Amino acid sequence: MKAIVLCLLLIVPNWLFAKPVMHVSSINQEANSTLVTGVQQAYAQLGLDTSITQMPALRAIRQAEQDQEFDAVLARDASTQVLLPHYLQLDVPIQQGQIVAYSKQHGIVIKNWQSLRNYRLAIVRGILTVSQPLSFHRKLEVVNTPHQAMLMLQRDRVDLAILPNNFAQRELDHHHYPQIKQVAVLKEYSLYHYLHEKHAELVPALSRALAQSFNQLNLPKGQLTNSQTIN
Repeated sequence: MKAIVLCLLLIVPNWLFAKPVMHVSSINQEANSTLVTGVQQAYAQLGLDTSITQMPALRAIRQAEQDQEFDAVLARDASTQVLLPHYLQLDVPIQQGQIVAYSKQHGIVIKNWQSLRNYRLAIVRGILTVSQPLSFHRKLEVVNTPHQAMLMLQRDRVDLAILPNNFAQRELDHHHYPQIKQVAVLKEYSLYHYLHEKHAELVPALSRALAQSFNQLNLPKGQLTNSQTIN
């Protein structure tokens, strides 16, 4: 009998024993972040594997909404809900972040969004918590990556780069911008995980798992993630 069972195990394809896989849309800048680790650990508690697909921020939203392959969006702020009508925002803040103004002009005084009106700005496409308050700004350069925004600032093509601090800090850590400094914090926000409505039955268990996972990771304020770019 044991020999028969062993033979069956040898001939049954491995995929029959594989865990179900959740396909998650993510932003390029979120790769290898603690945020990714926390979400993966939460799904693992439910017996689910994750496959993370990284894209520019706005494309990540579009693909998640239009492509039936995707099951979740890694992390976005609450303003993104309007672009994800078929997704459920899990009511567990998994990261805190800030929208920060960076400049080479260290004496520049920025108090709020309105005080940006006379300056040339660079922002990253698809980060709604930045683009929405600046929708009527006349001197706006919209680029695809934080790297492009910082290069424009470094080359004096803009006066300020307005970025989530987690993206900006990774850029500052990996490249040499000795003259660029933080000059103002414009907004603080929370990031949430989004789950496609076809998996609505997972919301209670996944919410608990996310809370447990991120409590264990003890993420400091502003440590990376996406946030959140449409090309």
